[in-house]
This record gives sequence, C-alpha cells and structure tokens, in this order.
Amino acid sequence: MLWWKKPPSIDFDTLEINLDIKELRKRARIIVIDDQEAEKVVDLKREGYTIEQWQSIPSLRQLFDEDFDLIILDIRGVGNEFSKDEGFGVLKYLRESGSNSRIIAFSGSTFDITANEFFSQADDTLGKDASLFEWMRKIDDLLREKHSVKNYRDYIRNYCKSLAISDSDRTKLESLIVEAIEKQDKKASSVVNKIASLISDEEIQKSMAVAAIKAVSLGIEAASK
Repeated sequence: MLWWKKPPSIDFDTLEINLDIKELRKRARIIVIDDQEAEKVVDLKREGYTIEQWQSIPSLRQLFDEDFDLIILDIRGVGNEFSKDEGFGVLKYLRESGSNSRIIAFSGSTFDITANEFFSQADDTLGKDASLFEWMRKIDDLLREKHSVKNYRDYIRNYCKSLAISDSDRTKLESLIVEAIEKQDKKASSVVNKIASLISDEEIQKSMAVAAIKAVSLGIEAASK
C-alpha cells in the first residue's frame, strides 16, 4: 500500500516574523566590549535594551559561546591578551569561527573607520561620539536582521555549504526543522540528532544546533501569528 504524506503547511523559504521593537530590545542580548566605562550603556538600558559591558574578554571561546545577538566592539584596548591587533583580532576570530552574532565596530579615533580594511568585517560601525539616536538606529536595524527566520535559515545553509554537506542532507535537515515548527516542538530533538549525524566536530555541531533551534522557535512564533 502506498502511503500519502501530507505536504508541509509551512514554507521555510518565506516564513518570517516581525517582532515589536520594544519586545525585541528586551529579548535580545547585547554586549559592549570597551576597556573604558561606556556611558551609552546606561542610556540604552533606560531605553529598554538588555545590555551589559565587559571591560575585558575572559576568553575568545567564551565570547563565541555566549552567542550574543549583538556585540559592540572597541578596536583599541581590548583583546590585546589574545592578539596584537586588539579588537581587530577579536573581530577576525569571531568571523573566522563562524559566529552568528551581529558586530558593530566602534572607536574614539578620528580617522574614517568606515574606510579601514578591518572594519569591512563588521556589520556596521560607530564612533563613540555618535548620538544616542544613531546608536539606537543602528542597533535596532541589526537586531531586526538577527531576530529573523531568514538569518538562521541563511546561516544553516551557508554552514552546510562550507562543510560540503550534500543538498539532499541539507533539504532533509530543513524538512525536519519545518516538522518541528508544525509540531511546535521547541526542543527539536530530531533536528539536533540529524545535525549530529552530519557533523563530527562537537563545537560546530553545537553552533549549528543552536541556530536550528532558534529557527524553530522563531518559526513557531511566526506561524502562530
């Protein structure tokens, strides 16, 4: 007997969510990394952001594993225990490690930071003397981008491509994500198990699983609206 399988009711390619900006500011985790006291942190907390500051980095791996939604990174005076390039070295590490955090590079220097080759690796740039309005505008834009199904979908697809995972395995993985969304299964055990079967490196497994579970969580929220 042939069994007919009901097609998925959710299109992973078009599924999206539009969170209220006040809710997004509370939900997102932001870290400012600056060796000096960052006055804007206090101002941004008053505006409803969930934000903290590190004046030094405990370890690059810890920074990566924290999976902050947004990292606001000074280019000078931080990270010098890990790289002679200071903040530049931290930025390069995050990019080369496949971090899905959005990164704003900022500096108090007077040179044009948008023209610096290192700043091309950041998602945006800020001068320390920029107005609170400018900080909020850039932060909000990147938080909307980060907290989207598209972000996690693209992250998973790009990771699969970089790891030479076959199209058929990637498609199966995405089908399992859709099934988890339809079942409202936030743990997404079948998705996590599939990732474990495809990837041997435990750190990469973890990064991919985190992205997939967040895709499921946002997908459930989007599908319910």
